[in-house]
Amino acid sequence: MISHFLDNFTDNLLPYLFLYTELHYKFKFLGSRYFIKEPEILLDVPHRIEPEHDIPLFLLIKDSHWFPVKLIDIKIEILNNQINDRFYYSFDKMINQKWWSEIFYINSINYSQNIKINAFIRYEINGFSKTCINHNIPTIKSTPLNSYISSEVYPRPLNSIYGDLHYHTNVTDDMVEFGAPLDSTYKAMKPLALDFACNTDHSYDIDDKIDSWIETDPELTKWNNSIKEINILNEKNKFNTFFIQSEELSLLNLDGFIIHALVLNNKKFLPGQGDGAEIPFDFSCKYNTLTLKNELEQNSLCIAAHPRSPVPFLQKLFFKRGQWQFKDLILDHIDGLQILNGEIDDGFIDGLNIWKKLILCGYKKFIYAGNDAHGNFNKYRQIKMPMISILEKDSQIFGECRTGIVRENNKNSIESTIRGLKHGNCFVTNGPAITINVLHENINYHMGDSIISDRINIKLNFNSNKELGKKGKIIIYFGEIGYKEKQIFNTIDVNNKEVIMEFPFIVSKKGYIRAEFSGNSYRGRRVALTNPIWVSPLN
Repeated sequence: MISHFLDNFTDNLLPYLFLYTELHYKFKFLGSRYFIKEPEILLDVPHRIEPEHDIPLFLLIKDSHWFPVKLIDIKIEILNNQINDRFYYSFDKMINQKWWSEIFYINSINYSQNIKINAFIRYEINGFSKTCINHNIPTIKSTPLNSYISSEVYPRPLNSIYGDLHYHTNVTDDMVEFGAPLDSTYKAMKPLALDFACNTDHSYDIDDKIDSWIETDPELTKWNNSIKEINILNEKNKFNTFFIQSEELSLLNLDGFIIHALVLNNKKFLPGQGDGAEIPFDFSCKYNTLTLKNELEQNSLCIAAHPRSPVPFLQKLFFKRGQWQFKDLILDHIDGLQILNGEIDDGFIDGLNIWKKLILCGYKKFIYAGNDAHGNFNKYRQIKMPMISILEKDSQIFGECRTGIVRENNKNSIESTIRGLKHGNCFVTNGPAITINVLHENINYHMGDSIISDRINIKLNFNSNKELGKKGKIIIYFGEIGYKEKQIFNTIDVNNKEVIMEFPFIVSKKGYIRAEFSGNSYRGRRVALTNPIWVSPLN
């Protein structure tokens, strides 16, 4: 562990650190308000449950090999309208391992819409009997976990799958944060109506030795173990739900600042530690956006992670973090931008604007969505002030924002998923499903495709529900390459679950067509955006 106070200080100036919060690192001389001589104990539950699915409750205990604990029992309380149910689980079990988890299933048939869950976890440690509610983080008051028991299935187009392209498993395990085990994440997918996820763990965590935050492992044990576990679980689940082996790579932009890229399905691990704080004030990265090209394999995908999220001053100063710039994004091997990162914020708006600038300049770049969740099935807990305080919110949770891929058939595979993402046959959403396609001379052109014709018929499909936002507006845009984007049809007021419309369009200029929905639901603003269909006139 780094010995100097200044090194420890810079190790922890990390805003944007999410659930699950590491409690066992502290400043050498000043300590930490949330350091405890106990394992991390927490309960998690998906934020929504599909119809006819049980409610999975995930109990996770981490680092009990350092702090052995006796788990006595758990009492679950569920509040829903006039219902107040209680469930009891007895353990009386000593736990002494790095990762320990248990899943409980509760039948959802008696519940509807919003439910509140509290878990009273009783345990013994160092001769003392204790009870925590939902978690044992000492600096924040426990609040109920909220889950929506849906009576309607998640809206989706025909032959489509949904994925969370930015998610951290427990391979991400460092001084301040850790993710959820792979097996638990698989079991959370179907209740959330997710088909796949990408384990985009930090490159600077993947190459660490197990149980070390700073020592590099030349054998890449964590990387290799995760590949083996993913292969086993994918086969066990027969690809009904599946993971795509991935990483979140730290690299330099062309101005020399550290940014992140989501590298999907690259069989070779790519190292990057410039902002991992493992070597104090060493901001060097093995790759920049230009040299990365040589390391990307043919069937991989490279996406700019949260490319325009604002970078706080302290991150710029102490970690040399920056943003993706236009000159980085135009490089051929950068497939697109993850503009939707768990919430509708300034990073999303700025990311949308720079994407529109790219496609108006003729660059065929696509948009994607993920959440940057570290576990986070229900809430995230963010370090507000290092070693002092933690903030709890319900954004950037697993599966909230997602990428929908429209395929030619309904067979799940990693290869077809990567191909669909790479070709832009997809849309991004935090609720409603929206697609456009063009049928021309008996050929069906999807999002991401190109068509040459003077006259086309644009077909719009929209599907949602009350839970996910069925009221709002849809706008269809035409962007003329080298000029500007304009609305080409009247705004469509949405008040129903489904909208199916066709529009004739005369193509007189080279450009693209895309559609965008904006509305609201009980959880706030809902958006859905298609990728473009590229169009050119015959002459």
